[in-house]
Amino acid sequence: MFTPALRCCAPLAAAVPTPTAARVLARSFSADVRRRGKKNTTPSTRRAIANRTPAPRAPATEFPHPAATPLAQQLLKAQAGQSTSDVTLLEQQYAAKFEGDHVRQTPIDPEAFLNKGDLALGDYVLVVRKGKLYHGVVSKVKPAESLLVNGFYLAHNFNEIYFRFPGFFSPHTANAHVQLGLRQLLRMANAKMHENELRMQAIHREFADVRQLSSAPLLDVAAWVFHSEPDKVTLEQALAVTLYAIQDQHHFVMQNRIHVSNHVTFRPPHVVRVLAEAQKLARAGTDPFDKFVTKCRAVAAAAPGAPALFWTKEDHLLIDCLREFALAPRYAQAPFAFLSTHVLIPLGYQAAEGNAALQLLIDLRVFHRYDNFSVFASDLPLERHGSAASDAAAKRMEALAQDLVAQPAADDSCASIRHDFGSLPVYTIDDASAKEIDDGVSIEYDPATGEPSWVHIHVADPTAAIPLTHDLTVWAHARTQTVYLPETHFPMLPPVLGTKLCSIGASQRLGRAEGDYVLTVSVKLDQNGQISDYRIRPARVHNVVSRTYDAVDAVLPPESDPERAPQYTAQPLWSDPARARTAPSATTAPEMTPAILKDLAALEQVANRHLAARNTVGGFQIASLNTSVDVFDYDYPATPRNNLVPLTLTDLSTPSIRVELDPSMRSRARRLVAELMILAGRVAAIYATDRALAVPFRGQPAPPAGAVPLNIDACKSHVSGTLAFRDSMTIMPYMAAATHDVTPVPHFQLGLHDGYAKVTSPLRRFGDLVAHHQIKAQLLKDAGIDPPPITDGVALPLPSPALADLLQSTLRKERQIRTLQKHRLAWWALECLRVRVDSAKGAVASAGRTAEDPTLVEYTARISRVFEPSGAAMAILADAGTTAFVRPDRERWPLGALRVGDWVMARITAVDPLARNLEAEVVRKLDLDPAWD
Repeated sequence: MFTPALRCCAPLAAAVPTPTAARVLARSFSADVRRRGKKNTTPSTRRAIANRTPAPRAPATEFPHPAATPLAQQLLKAQAGQSTSDVTLLEQQYAAKFEGDHVRQTPIDPEAFLNKGDLALGDYVLVVRKGKLYHGVVSKVKPAESLLVNGFYLAHNFNEIYFRFPGFFSPHTANAHVQLGLRQLLRMANAKMHENELRMQAIHREFADVRQLSSAPLLDVAAWVFHSEPDKVTLEQALAVTLYAIQDQHHFVMQNRIHVSNHVTFRPPHVVRVLAEAQKLARAGTDPFDKFVTKCRAVAAAAPGAPALFWTKEDHLLIDCLREFALAPRYAQAPFAFLSTHVLIPLGYQAAEGNAALQLLIDLRVFHRYDNFSVFASDLPLERHGSAASDAAAKRMEALAQDLVAQPAADDSCASIRHDFGSLPVYTIDDASAKEIDDGVSIEYDPATGEPSWVHIHVADPTAAIPLTHDLTVWAHARTQTVYLPETHFPMLPPVLGTKLCSIGASQRLGRAEGDYVLTVSVKLDQNGQISDYRIRPARVHNVVSRTYDAVDAVLPPESDPERAPQYTAQPLWSDPARARTAPSATTAPEMTPAILKDLAALEQVANRHLAARNTVGGFQIASLNTSVDVFDYDYPATPRNNLVPLTLTDLSTPSIRVELDPSMRSRARRLVAELMILAGRVAAIYATDRALAVPFRGQPAPPAGAVPLNIDACKSHVSGTLAFRDSMTIMPYMAAATHDVTPVPHFQLGLHDGYAKVTSPLRRFGDLVAHHQIKAQLLKDAGIDPPPITDGVALPLPSPALADLLQSTLRKERQIRTLQKHRLAWWALECLRVRVDSAKGAVASAGRTAEDPTLVEYTARISRVFEPSGAAMAILADAGTTAFVRPDRERWPLGALRVGDWVMARITAVDPLARNLEAEVVRKLDLDPAWD
């Protein structure tokens, strides 16, 4: 329900105009009476949500009597000539907003608009669902619900909000007042859109063609359209641009959650041109499409080595258009709908969307099955994926890195304050395949008691060799972070820097006496795990002891946690079990001496003490089933993105895929390292906060008070702080996304209220690299030394605004990279399952078996979500970590039979990696404890 006084951001009125107040109240009261019905004094008003299902609502709260609201009481006082000295600012703004027939425009505070915070009551929202627009005001947050212009209520997801203006209304407003405000807003926005149509039509040419931008801030676009400045743009103007962009999907991409990015996204000029020419071809007649369809059938039916067909200019145009259709996100595919009618459906492809177009291009051999289509769809500058420009830039950066390795920079600005740790052992614990070793840990003991005293977290210091203005730093800024994919990886910095110059242990391997340059965070904890002392210093380390996670886990066996006792041991899945590879023999692992074992035990003791301290103040861990995927025998070359001719791929073996659960949840070695890295980030945040130093802080807002339907502290394990699986699935919808800022912010899940900064991966994350520059400059200032200038008149550390500008573009790329990695990981996992299921079906067809091999089609799974009242569910395959959709089967599994956390045996019924679709049916329930994580 919505009982929010109207708060509009119009200028303050000097007095409340009595006639206007009377008119507003009269309209409001009339509307309320019409909705209530004259004869029913205690109505049960109909309320409609997404499916228009009626629901009762208390009339006293939904439609308050006009004289009952604080706003109305003040306006009635003004009408009666009484004193209005106690009229609130909010109410004066309301009266000014609706003065006469002229509605004043609502100014936008750019800072508040760009940093909207969480969804709140009174926010104006534009919801887009299946192409329909709904204008409303948020009346409920969890789950989201909005009051619409027509008086109905719409339940919607947060991701369906396309545009949002925070705080347009506030509590205690009658619904009729809200509807009046919405109507006035829409009337003005539509009027401005039509009055400036020519200027609107020129947006794409100005920003995409002339300025060559893929997106631009909404306020900048609106300022250009209305000949204004970004800080002078009004809500009506911003909404007018948004509505026009939604209408013109030929030139604009209707990106999800524009209210988060605050950017207008433009369709690339090349795509606009191709789309326009293909649509013109469609309007001219069906003959070119009929010929193209005939050729497609011939290519798909042709045997390998058959003579190539001749593709005309029109054929290449349609292939180009199909590719853009296939690579476009689903919300940007509407203008390509004519291809479904003219090409896909005549060829027998059922799904009239981009996945069908992509399958057609694979069948035409324009792409091959293992191409990384997520990379093609992004604008990330990744080499070896068919982009000549990216390949050339990568070669140039590799040459620069080779020069830097051959002649390292002799000028170390921190030489006078760099500490030498001498022979103190530095333990680097990582995967056996790791090449970029950017962190190590050491322990010192109290001479008097022999107890662990100082723990040192050493982080590789590439900033000692790469200045902030170096081309390699510019390259790292463009890359943002290292991209890890199952078949390959793309390092943020050229690999030679990690293996020969900046990686911890490189000097020891290459016999350099000067040691490895690091930035060291030293911490001393008290018995309660609280920080009693800390230091941050540039340093050198010499005695590097490298061990793998598996080697350390072998001497630190898993702890017994009776609250989270494992009920099922996941096994690796191979796409072809006959090609499964055994792990290397553990006998080749380096020796674990008594001194090493003592140090590892002491380091774990310190890590556990800090973990317990975090858990005491609210920290916890989510029980997750993350997937690890390895791909072997992958020899396929990357196809050029703009390829227009069939590929010739011969003598290439089918990749072998191994899927297994990420062992980090059960690995003491991984938990040890992760906790010490959190400790380093916390100390870095404290250091920066104490000195008002701008660094990239990370945080996570806590859910609203009372929103989470469970007591986290009571439910989590008292040993590890981990929530059970069922509780984890319950809390996940309430977990906010991580936030980024240049000032400290609390982190809810980590239980860190004094800030957290990521500083431990400067070889792999640009934000960490910049943090090192900032911290080292501040350390020089602490020592009374002026940091070296980076340009004329500009020196480190950078002030907050400059650092925020530097990091702004990296945030969007971080989201892109996370999505790319997630999609590619899921693709390979589904491809592994597809190969297994197809082989099972093939064995039935060829060998005459009566049933498929259950080891290839049936998998242990856990119910992670149940949809009511349909009875459908989501289940996570325990061996693969992938999520399958379980269709409702009321006969076998009536409503309530399946609950979150239940162990089941699931049989795969459909798997399509291109569509990222996995469906299964529940064969039977398993007798395993659902309380396990």
